Amino acid sequence: LAAFQNMDVWAFVGSADTIVDPKSSIYFVDKLSQIGNAKLTQFEGATHFDVPALVYLNSKINIVNWLIGG
Repeated sequence: LAAFQNMDVWAFVGSADTIVDPKSSIYFVDKLSQIGNAKLTQFEGATHFDVPALVYLNSKINIVNWLIGG
């Protein structure tokens, strides 16, 4: 976890993901947030394959701007 201490992390998960258990992502981000800047956005009812479009097409999230530090 120490490698993430000075890195901003924003994780996205779908509550209906059957490939990566949402609980795993929630647990990991919870641990990361104890040592640094980590947050998680969960999409209710979304599957693993729904999440990318929900993130990239959401103007409120504006992930590209966040990625470039805007």
